[in-house]
Amino acid sequence: MTALVVRRGMPELAASPPSPLFLLGAVAGLLFAIWAIVAPILERKQLNAIRDDSLAIVRFMLCKSRNSLLVILSAALAAAAFFVVVGVFADDGGTGGRVALFVFAGICVLAAAAMGRGAWRLRNPSKAPLMHTLKRNPTRIVWVYVNQVIVYGISSFNIFVCRDDGRRYELHLRQLDPQLALAALKDRLPKAAFGFSEELEEEYRRSPGSFARANDGAVARWSSDGSRREFSRLKRVFIASEGRTACPF
Repeated sequence: MTALVVRRGMPELAASPPSPLFLLGAVAGLLFAIWAIVAPILERKQLNAIRDDSLAIVRFMLCKSRNSLLVILSAALAAAAFFVVVGVFADDGGTGGRVALFVFAGICVLAAAAMGRGAWRLRNPSKAPLMHTLKRNPTRIVWVYVNQVIVYGISSFNIFVCRDDGRRYELHLRQLDPQLALAALKDRLPKAAFGFSEELEEEYRRSPGSFARANDGAVARWSSDGSRREFSRLKRVFIASEGRTACPF
């Protein structure tokens, strides 16, 4: 690292050893870059091996959801540690600045706790509540839809699986194409409605129990050969993309 110093009345750049915090951040960034490149390759290989087993696909998606929560948990804890370190060692922030940093650290810890709770519930995907429902009571699942969040042009997908008692399970797919997971769910849930609209959302909120009777497979769409799921609509949320912010439609 370099720093601007003044020697004999003249400014010059002086080399200084990197701080431990800088080295830790560099190592974390390198590991994340490697993971971002390698993970999609491994995922495609795993999915190709199980693409004919619908339950195995759902189990894989639950594992991915758990891992996604753990990544967010790690990032939140790292951010909390950063805010604490800066707040402790900063010399010119003042009392108000330090309090703000500690508040941010606390928010990050709360977010990490929420992610940890979700990941703990998925610690064994084979025994996760969604898997239990698919195996024992698949008719209790009445509605499945995709939530697509677009941040600066990058899409991230979540699948919501809704029961007749108002309970919703969420699959965090990140950038993975949701079609394979949706087809696997369709194999296990022949009577559930698939797709999203504001009307369906309102009807489900009003009465999850009667939703199944009113919308038995109502929004399902199939290609001509019956081999691929298609959907009339997704639920989309734009965040700082093409001038639109937080606009579900």
